[in-house]
Amino acid sequence: MRNSLLRPVALSLLIGLASSGPAFAAGQITFVSQGGSYQETQTKAILDPAAKLLAITVNQDSIPDAWPVIKAQGATGKPIWDVVDTPTSNCLRGGREGLLEKLDFSKLPNAAAIPEQYRTPYSVAYEFYSTVIGYNKKTLKKVPQSWADFWNVKVFPGTRALRNDPQTVLEAALLADDHAMTQFVTRLVGGTWHPSGTCRMGAADDPAAVTDASGAVYGVQNLRVYDASLMPSIPCANTNVPTITIAERIADMIRSEARQAP
Repeated sequence: MRNSLLRPVALSLLIGLASSGPAFAAGQITFVSQGGSYQETQTKAILDPAAKLLAITVNQDSIPDAWPVIKAQGATGKPIWDVVDTPTSNCLRGGREGLLEKLDFSKLPNAAAIPEQYRTPYSVAYEFYSTVIGYNKKTLKKVPQSWADFWNVKVFPGTRALRNDPQTVLEAALLADDHAMTQFVTRLVGGTWHPSGTCRMGAADDPAAVTDASGAVYGVQNLRVYDASLMPSIPCANTNVPTITIAERIADMIRSEARQAP
C-alpha cells in the first residue's frame, strides 16, 4: 500500500532528439531508455501502440545515463539514436552544445495541450511521478505519518528502501528535519532582490548571451544595451552604482568608436 503523506514532488522525464542530424531510417526509429521493468512498461504503454498507429518499427536501446553517449555520438557526427528518455537538464544542455535537434511542435498533434512549462525547444514532458511513503500493514502496527517517522528506526524498526538518487534522498531527509532544512536553505539558496540579466553579456559562442562585451546586440546592427540587464548573473548587492558604471563605460566605447570612424 502507498500512503501519500506529503505533497507530491513531480519530476518530468523528457524526450529529446539526440542528434545533430537525423539518424532515423525510413520507417523506423531507435528509442533509448533506462531498461528493466521501466522500459518494459514504456514499450507496452507507449512504443507498441505508437509503432502500430504510425506503421513504423521502433528499435530500442538501454542505458542508465544517456548523456555521455549523446555527447559521443554528437562528436563523431554519426548519431544512431533518435528519441531518448533523459532529464530536462540533459536536453537543455545538449541543445546549447548543438547535440540535439529542435522539436517541430507543429508536427505534434497535442502540442497545444502541453503546458508551456513542460516543454523546451528540445524536449517535451511525457511522464510524472511522486515520491511517497510505502509500508506493509501486516508488519507495522503503527503507521508512519511523516518523513521524520520514516527515518525513526527506534519507533519504526526494520529495513528501508530508497531510490538510488541523491536528489530524492536529500529531499526526504530535509523534510524530516526542520533545522537541517533551514540550514540548507540558508547556505545554498540565493535571493533575487535585484532581477537583472535579461540581456546578458557574453562570448559569441555562448547561446545564452545577448550582447558582446561592448553591449552590442548579436545579430542586430546599431543596437546596444547598457543597463542592469547586461549583468550575466543576478547580483545580491544594489545595482545602482554598477549600472551607472556600465552605462558610462559603454558610452566611452561608443565615443571612441565614433572618433575612429572614417
